[in-house]
Amino acid sequence: MKESVLTFGPQGGLVGILSDPLPEMRSPDRPALILLNAGLLNRTGPYRMYVDLARDMAKKGFTVLRFDFSGLGDSFTRKDNKSDEERAVLDVQEAMDQLTRKKNIKEFVLLGLCQGADRAHPLGIRDSRIKGIMYLDGFGYPTPGYHVRNFGRRVLHNVRAMTKLERWTHLIKKSYSRFFKNNTKKGSPKPTETFERQFPTAKQFESDVRSMLDRGASLFFIYSDGIKYYNYEGQFRDGFGSLFSNDRLQVRFFRQTDHLFTSLTRRKELFQSIGDWMQSQFSENGKK
Repeated sequence: MKESVLTFGPQGGLVGILSDPLPEMRSPDRPALILLNAGLLNRTGPYRMYVDLARDMAKKGFTVLRFDFSGLGDSFTRKDNKSDEERAVLDVQEAMDQLTRKKNIKEFVLLGLCQGADRAHPLGIRDSRIKGIMYLDGFGYPTPGYHVRNFGRRVLHNVRAMTKLERWTHLIKKSYSRFFKNNTKKGSPKPTETFERQFPTAKQFESDVRSMLDRGASLFFIYSDGIKYYNYEGQFRDGFGSLFSNDRLQVRFFRQTDHLFTSLTRRKELFQSIGDWMQSQFSENGKK
């Protein structure tokens, strides 16, 4: 495995690290894997997840690029009036163009965590060069089963908490503080959210996924137990069961796992799942 710096885009302002497999492991028919920034984190990923993943996948024979979107990490900010979403699309398309020029790779798989998954979605819809997307804690939609489990968890949590004396003390102090704060600072502005993900409607999401599957793309949705909107194994199937008639759609739920997969054991399982999926969907001679 060999790593090198790759610059591309306007005035070479986009910066990434290219992980290449050894010559005997390389196959020109395999798509390259592109790792997209998770929120405002740079190309190393949370707790160096992307560094370790890129190297692991390169050892399996895949070319991997992890780069910074414009305005993040080492990449320059674009000088235009486009939105962040539009810039992200251009950044990834320029990354693909550069890999085609440099490595003659013409097909790609995107992987994104959280907001990175959100940014991969519109690219998968509009660019036929993208043959697969891995969504890590991507879009999720509550189902009746989700609400039942969520209610049960909250009840159990409250029952356990109410048995502790410190819980009562905390509630009294909180109520006391809130009462006097509300009465002494009326009219104070409420704090606003600094980051909020916008999901497409369930109907639009289903249509988007179906269109990508119909054109031959492979999709892998991976969910952790560390997000609030997804809480059991079959939630995706319960919400969008008709999509599973296509074998290019796979879903996995990691129980007892935080959003950033900080557990080394869980991260190892995640990498194994990603590697197995890439190998199964993209063989030596291209797509199955």
